Amino acid sequence: MRISRLIDTVGSALALQLLFVLTALPLITALPAALALQNEWERFRLGERTTVASFFAAFAAAWRARWLPGVLAPVFCAMLFVTYTFWAAVPGWPGVLAMGLLAGLAFVALCCWLSILATATAAQMRGDGLLPWMRNASGELLMRFPRYLLGLAVMITWFCALRFSFPLALVGSGILPALLAHWAANPKTAMTAD
Repeated sequence: MRISRLIDTVGSALALQLLFVLTALPLITALPAALALQNEWERFRLGERTTVASFFAAFAAAWRARWLPGVLAPVFCAMLFVTYTFWAAVPGWPGVLAMGLLAGLAFVALCCWLSILATATAAQMRGDGLLPWMRNASGELLMRFPRYLLGLAVMITWFCALRFSFPLALVGSGILPALLAHWAANPKTAMTAD
């Protein structure tokens, strides 16, 4: 019985990950795709049935409600990348200092990403608008900051492992942040579907 439950959990996680990758290919849909994945994973954890149709319904709802941050997130990442490559070309301590500040900004942005994912399902259930949702996400981040930092360390380790095995990106680019966000926001529960 436990083996069949494990196979069901892994199969559902991989199916949700595949749907995430397909819907996040255009970069401006990455945030709605991540929100849909987070919503469907929470539904799966609660014992509800998740289907391709329910994922796409969650994706469509996330796109309608959260299109603006979905567009701004890739723009922010592109600006961070361009700024980082500029300062990487500057010799001496000004370049090193600027790259360190940009790395710190990227770490904070990734922690914010995890807290946004952690509060997404509750915000959707309450019908929160964008500003109340972001306020709740920032409060969640500040309340459990050490857990989000540990989640960030795991995520960075995962992305470093991508250097050696790129197919890990297809397996963990969406489900790993979803699991880490759930773990950071719910310290007393397990990350799997119990």
